[in-house]
Amino acid sequence: MYPESIIKEETRELYHNKGLTIEELASRYGIAKRTIYRWLNNNYQEKSPDQQKIKKKYKRARKYPPKFLIEYLASKKNYPG
Repeated sequence: MYPESIIKEETRELYHNKGLTIEELASRYGIAKRTIYRWLNNNYQEKSPDQQKIKKKYKRARKYPPKFLIEYLASKKNYPG
């Protein structure tokens, strides 16, 4: 399998210069049409390690407060089923 960067460049070449459609490209490479659109519009960017750290840091808050969750799990142990 070729690296993604080579496939992206080849996809752009085939689309712009050879006239292949989005559907044909997606089928050819086994990739979603949305991914092809992103590649063609240069909106697809690799996530750097810094971006991955930010994502982990700002993940969604818990649905329940920790105190409630601890009490809930304790009651599940006392009353299984």
